[in-house]
Amino acid sequence: MRPIVLLLAAGVVGSTGCSAFVASSGTELAKLKTRDEVRGKFGEPVGQGTEEGEFYEDYRTRRKIAEQWKGIYSCMGFAYTLGLSELYAFPHEVFVAARRSLAGQTVRVEYDGAGEVAGVRLIDGGGPTGWRRPTPAAAPSPGPPPSP
Repeated sequence: MRPIVLLLAAGVVGSTGCSAFVASSGTELAKLKTRDEVRGKFGEPVGQGTEEGEFYEDYRTRRKIAEQWKGIYSCMGFAYTLGLSELYAFPHEVFVAARRSLAGQTVRVEYDGAGEVAGVRLIDGGGPTGWRRPTPAAAPSPGPPPSP
């Protein structure tokens, strides 16, 4: 009985962080800055248009897209459950990565007026809706806070 318990413990400890690694590996969308870089990664767009005054292009890809936020939550779950969450999280992340690689996913890239990437999001990939770069007008002023 003792060897079985030791083998199970070694398996749990040996798989620490694997789901976080799988989730956060792949193409990082936040590093794409210009339309040429996006087309270099994903090829020609499958669709384009304007939504809320922003020009966008849709790309269909089978690439693994890095989801940094999932890696963070996976590590938190690992810490809270003392590693037992990996028994579920690792097979789940491998399944999701395999499904998206086989079926593909749509990436929407939004551009600003200068043709630079303003935001990227996965249309049918799940997860958060995406990110947008802050515009200079939206950045807080460096002045002192207002007095009460």
